Amino acid sequence: SALSSRDAHILATTLGRGIKPGVIPKPHFPPLREDLRTIALATNSISQAQTVEEWLNGRRFLTCCVRISPEKNAELFASMVESLAGFLREENIIPFLCGGANKTGIYANGVKSRIKVAMPEAIIYEGFMDAIRLSELYSKTLLNVHPCIYDAYGMTIIEAAAFLSPSVVHLGPNGAVGAAEFLNPSKGQVLGIDLTGHVPDIVDSIKHILLNKKHLADVAWAASKRSLS
Repeated sequence: SALSSRDAHILATTLGRGIKPGVIPKPHFPPLREDLRTIALATNSISQAQTVEEWLNGRRFLTCCVRISPEKNAELFASMVESLAGFLREENIIPFLCGGANKTGIYANGVKSRIKVAMPEAIIYEGFMDAIRLSELYSKTLLNVHPCIYDAYGMTIIEAAAFLSPSVVHLGPNGAVGAAEFLNPSKGQVLGIDLTGHVPDIVDSIKHILLNKKHLADVAWAASKRSLS
């Protein structure tokens, strides 16, 4: 089985023995972890009757929750924080980087250092996050940034959605994020940006997204319903 249509196509065309010509297997979306699903159902309201102000209450993190490594494109999040530092302070938004890394690795240390230099108040969490801590993080997240250009799935996007946290994912001609098939950008369940473009253009898009609180809330509700379905 595959987690995305792109991976299914690769499997069918590269390892396609026993598959009829022209037939591409459908992807199989992995379910949300049951412990997170249980917490989300117990603590979150996903009714659109909830006001934008109620949804915004306590949400002040610009979150990135990926392994701090080149293939996850974590450096892009550092570039965003550097460019948006003044704006984030004005909006009282705090960057939160959560991801495992080789603690002596040059790449990871460079990413963390850039974020801390740009915004000393930023939070960098390197420990293990259990279901309770993840639920607390995503319940306080205004926007989750998934910087990967390619990711077989990206379960953290679905986990964030369960707690009404909308995500930005790569959406462009090159690359793919499997979770963006389950949470459909065209249905307003996730926010798609071409993350291979120029950083100033990406930053402008992020700023525009952060300023449109009503749209963020709409995506959050749509994503939560889908992730818990």
